[in-house]
Amino acid sequence: MKKCFKKLGWFVIVLTFVVGMLMTDAGAEDLASVSVLETIEGTVKAPALAEAGIQKSSIKKMSSDFSIATVKTYEALNNYISLDHAKHFQSFGSDEDIQGAFVRFESPKTGNMVIQVVSASGNANTVQVAQRESDGTYMNGISNGLRPGYVVTSCIPVEANTEYMLYFSSISAGDIYKVRAAVVPGGKSGTLSTSSNTDKFAIGAGTNINHNKYTTYWKMKAKKNGRLNVYVQDIFTASQKAKITLCNSKKKAISSAITIGNYEDVMGRASFGIAGDSDGRVYYVKVQTAAPIYAIGYKFNSFTTKAGTKKSKATTLSKGKTKSVTLAASTSTGDQWYKFKVSKNKSFRINFSGNVAPGSSVKIYLLKSDGKTKVKLNQNGKKVSALTLKGKVNGSNTAYISGKVSKASTFYIKVSKASKASSAAYKISYKK
Repeated sequence: MKKCFKKLGWFVIVLTFVVGMLMTDAGAEDLASVSVLETIEGTVKAPALAEAGIQKSSIKKMSSDFSIATVKTYEALNNYISLDHAKHFQSFGSDEDIQGAFVRFESPKTGNMVIQVVSASGNANTVQVAQRESDGTYMNGISNGLRPGYVVTSCIPVEANTEYMLYFSSISAGDIYKVRAAVVPGGKSGTLSTSSNTDKFAIGAGTNINHNKYTTYWKMKAKKNGRLNVYVQDIFTASQKAKITLCNSKKKAISSAITIGNYEDVMGRASFGIAGDSDGRVYYVKVQTAAPIYAIGYKFNSFTTKAGTKKSKATTLSKGKTKSVTLAASTSTGDQWYKFKVSKNKSFRINFSGNVAPGSSVKIYLLKSDGKTKVKLNQNGKKVSALTLKGKVNGSNTAYISGKVSKASTFYIKVSKASKASSAAYKISYKK
């Protein structure tokens, strides 16, 4: 199991002396090693401002507008929205007492904008900050109290080529505020990084300005057969789950719709078996989530064995040897065949371990030498004609078949998809 990203803590109130220092400057590969990702904490929506406080007649434009970056990876967002990067701040101040002031902005992209506002420690006012449209219509509160020496961070849904205002309810003479923002695009298809470093994971906006879910297709390529682990996490509230579906190059579903959420210190994961080719076979991961901003990435492990697709081409299992096999996701069902020989008066054990795609299952049959007669197996204390391995989020699968024969025999193992949505990446071995 892979741990979550390290936490960002963007909403956590910052100590006065830290912000004071910032204002002084401006006044003039393996996922297993990743630490816990801290999600953004705080209130997305603050109480509405008093209507009288946002009338056009009571506000004044601050000295300049601010620019907004576009970020598409977790690392870029973490670097930009960080108190360690004061150079990205833009300062705004006032030389008089006014009832309210605003900063005008336009987003470069449609999506969700992370915005951070810092109040200098020398400021006299406790203010309220709100997003508003250019005609003065109140849209969304982002803080119900910005105190001197503190920082607030929020997430605002925005559309490209639309003017907005960041509104401060009151300003005292000599007050200085700093603002920085970055927009995470939403609703567009993207490409997943080939890096297994979570900092390189792609990020996307999960909801639009009406708080409806986007549908986004994330592209990746596979040059070999193997196991695809897809990781998804809500990095804004840590509470929203994501629905993902693996699709082929035509964006047709080849898996069940799978719901992934954050699991304590473990990042949500779904595993699939996929087939690759020398040109890089294209797959898409379809994502829908109510998370304002989420991170998505993958890790791939190649599995080299190609199992026989029928009895006459069954792959031989040798004692003490392990084979890594992919039962690939596709638009059809399929079987894989193995055979092994057992000497007279000898015991045998066939081990299985790996991952079955969540929302699907795989059946394992033990057949006699004719390849048709099923041998009854024991699963959870019951005699069954096949072992059934069910896939699960953040989970793996293990099973075994064992027995003893009185005379030398040849047996067959058949591994079958239970449905078109099934896939798996597993290891099979014949124990000595």
